[in-house]
Amino acid sequence: MPIVTKNSLQIFRFLLTGGFGAGLYIVGSFTLTTAGMKAWIASFIVYACLVPIVYFIQSKFVFESSKTYSKSFPRYLVIQLIGLGLSALMPFLLAKINVSPIISFFSVALLISFTSYVLQLIWVFSSNSKNGELN
Repeated sequence: MPIVTKNSLQIFRFLLTGGFGAGLYIVGSFTLTTAGMKAWIASFIVYACLVPIVYFIQSKFVFESSKTYSKSFPRYLVIQLIGLGLSALMPFLLAKINVSPIISFFSVALLISFTSYVLQLIWVFSSNSKNGELN
């Protein structure tokens, strides 16, 4: 049995890609907030800008998908729209209870990363999904 399985390599690549995306998200959001933008607006803008970049990396590097963009990208967008909503809602709600913007950005990054991986694995890039159904 190989020490590094396909699944463990995929998880490592996802974490690497996710860490890259999350890092850009945190730095970008914090920079815009420091420049005077409201946290929830900064979070929304940066997250939206990162969606196509991270999609391409996830598709080719992490999941090594051969699905056409016309099938996988709309599914990916559904997941990201949920994440986009959370990226604006969480900092907005957490600010109401005086949570630091940087803490809310880390919270957003962790929650969205976990749910995104699971949904990409079983729905977006799965070679076993039929007619858009979850496996």
